[in-house]
Amino acid sequence: MTTTATNENATTSTDITALIHSASDGLSNKNPFISASLFSLFDSMSALDLMDPKMDGCEIPISYYKNQGLKSALDHQSSSRSGDDVERERTVPPRPVPQSLHDDISPLPWEGLTMRQARFIIMEIISRFQAYMDGHSVAETIYTCLYAQNTILLDMQKILESRGSGMESSNEGGTETETESMSAQLAVWIASLFMVKTSKLVRNIVQLADIYEEEDFTMSASKFDFHPLFEDQDLGKVETLIFEKLAKFNENGDDDDADRKMERSFVVSLLDFMSSFYNTCSTLMNLSKENVVQNAGFITEEISTQVQKLKEAIETMKGSGSDGLLLEATENDKKLIFQAFDPYINRKTLGNSPVRKVPFLPPMEALTSLMKTYDEIRSGSCNLLLKGNTVSRIHRMLSTMSTKSFNILSRSLVVTNLYFENQLLGRYSLAFSIAKHMHRWGVPETLTGTDYGVKFINRLCKPIYDTFKLLVLNRGRQRGYMDVLLFKDWAALQQDAALVDAAFCDEFNLSNGAAPTLYVTNYVLSTVVGLMDHHVGLGVELGLFNGHYHLTTAYWYRDYLLSTRLNIGSSMKEHLKQKKAMEAQIAMEEAQAAAKLAAKVKSDKGGGKKKGKGKKRGKCGGNAAAKIAAATAAEAAKPRITVEDEEDTLELLLMNVQRALCRGTVMFLTALNQTKVLERPNYKFISNELNFSKRFESFKLIRRPEPLAFADFSKGTDFTAVAPETLLSSASEMYKTARSLLENINGKSAQKQIKDDYSSISNEDATKLIKVCIGNSLFLHKLSQIQTGTTEKSLDSHDVKFNFSSSTQFCTINIS
Repeated sequence: MTTTATNENATTSTDITALIHSASDGLSNKNPFISASLFSLFDSMSALDLMDPKMDGCEIPISYYKNQGLKSALDHQSSSRSGDDVERERTVPPRPVPQSLHDDISPLPWEGLTMRQARFIIMEIISRFQAYMDGHSVAETIYTCLYAQNTILLDMQKILESRGSGMESSNEGGTETETESMSAQLAVWIASLFMVKTSKLVRNIVQLADIYEEEDFTMSASKFDFHPLFEDQDLGKVETLIFEKLAKFNENGDDDDADRKMERSFVVSLLDFMSSFYNTCSTLMNLSKENVVQNAGFITEEISTQVQKLKEAIETMKGSGSDGLLLEATENDKKLIFQAFDPYINRKTLGNSPVRKVPFLPPMEALTSLMKTYDEIRSGSCNLLLKGNTVSRIHRMLSTMSTKSFNILSRSLVVTNLYFENQLLGRYSLAFSIAKHMHRWGVPETLTGTDYGVKFINRLCKPIYDTFKLLVLNRGRQRGYMDVLLFKDWAALQQDAALVDAAFCDEFNLSNGAAPTLYVTNYVLSTVVGLMDHHVGLGVELGLFNGHYHLTTAYWYRDYLLSTRLNIGSSMKEHLKQKKAMEAQIAMEEAQAAAKLAAKVKSDKGGGKKKGKGKKRGKCGGNAAAKIAAATAAEAAKPRITVEDEEDTLELLLMNVQRALCRGTVMFLTALNQTKVLERPNYKFISNELNFSKRFESFKLIRRPEPLAFADFSKGTDFTAVAPETLLSSASEMYKTARSLLENINGKSAQKQIKDDYSSISNEDATKLIKVCIGNSLFLHKLSQIQTGTTEKSLDSHDVKFNFSSSTQFCTINIS
């Protein structure tokens, strides 16, 4: 019934029974509940309530099986006519999981299997595994391979053992075809086993690290148990025996057929890669402090070798074949894949939800993706284990890793090996490493040796570890991790640091009634400001600051934070430099005094034995020796600039670059507002002040530096008293300064003064920032022409776009 209001107290009713009857007349008998061609979320929910067979039976279009999987259900549906009067395509339940290789309903290719068929099956297995590594569930990826089912794996093992080609017997004496078939069967079995066991291992690693998000990995196994009847520790033994058999088959094979020989060689390369992938993950998951360096070095060489060998094998395959199409799948190959793989076979385990299709990459692309992930393990976890020897270097290496968006497996291996057996990277005491890092930034060694200093360092261990772990998370999740955990912990540490400094100054009478020297406080403050700067920079990178006005707030706040970091870092380094100079002066004076005393003693001894000229020469020799000893002592006491000092200097230099870019961008955007090319936004339901407060609300937990308010921003960006041409000139000068510093960084990089692993910025990233400086300088010149009226266009006809293609955190402002 419908109700229409005629006045405040009276309503009229309309009978809609006829409308219901007319609507129901359009429904077909075959699909009485759902007739619309568009199957929306509302339709899905209705179908669940009404027990529609399409949902309740997890059915799929019959065309998938009719066409033998060569055309997808989506293609079939898109070719059908649309409209409510068109009868829906018939659906059927997915095929049942086969219980044996020779299943009555779903038999699998097995008898007479060739190496070419084995190669296509293994490549498709790799494609499934790559989709699993990309975050899809095991039911929709790994177990869409019918060979991966527990019953099939067990059946394959029994058949191979019964035929004498399994783990113990030899397969000598058979014909060439029989031997090839057995070798192909062995290859398919071990590849399926590797996929299942590697998937289980990857799942355990990701679960142990516990840094995954729903977009990274699907932890649910949907009751699949990864073939528990085969013990993981037996895999190595079986693998060795099978590789021996395949190698023997390759030696005795028909060398006249180049294509068949290439097939055999490529299959062995694929299996070798899968074996190496599994063994690498297994080794890195079970490191100990006794073997960490040895194993990490071995794995580094193994990964480099395997990746290079597989690249060569792929290139060889691409150029092989009588018709040049050895890698191309024929219709028979596609039918083979359809028999062995079914994306819908586990539909019933996923619940009553609309059928979705996991995007499997083409096999060669999937293999390339897995090779990239494999190499990430080398450049990530292994490199960190071998070269991460200080807190600063570990932080820089993890920062570089964070910007490269490593796979969840690579990042999980980093976390699991970051701290194990109560040691950092299994090699160093975390507390001792933190103390050394504090010394490098001006904290006295005497302070870290006191009882309260030791307790504070132990208190620092967990926040420092969490700061490392932050950089291994997804870029999109790092801000939330800082909001929830890090800012709270470091805010509490600031209070503890102030107490430690006060206690140290009182114990050694350093304050003399004045405020205590802020050794530990500045160290903690530098870390806190670094986290705040990272928080704002991530906001720009992730697109959370939309539009010119909000970008202005972000760059202005970063300018403040970077200036604070530079002031703190420079003062700490200057204090350390003065301390070293004083220590060197004291050491030199002591050495000179000791040298003079030694020369005097030597002269006195020589004076009693020789007369005349001999005595004079002895005296001269004593003075010369004293001078040489004093010069040697002075040279030895002179402060040395170490490689780590160069690395710290580069970090401060990069902060200067970032500050110059932020200042230049703020001035550029303000100039655009002054010329009316851009206008400040006005909101109806929120104010700019409230918007500013919400964007930087996380910083309110931190006591120092004091969070800035909207009034500070308004005052800091008020350039009304500055002439437009002066503002543009200042902005241009900032970009020139940044460019000059970046060219200096590239010069140091070219001289290899700092290793790439320990550098705060790569040569490639520095070049990209130079492009940003050049681009903005050019558009500043264009804006100056707009201001002086030398362009034909009016002010309001210019379009401004922000281009982040060169850098994710610093934009090029394009004016068109």
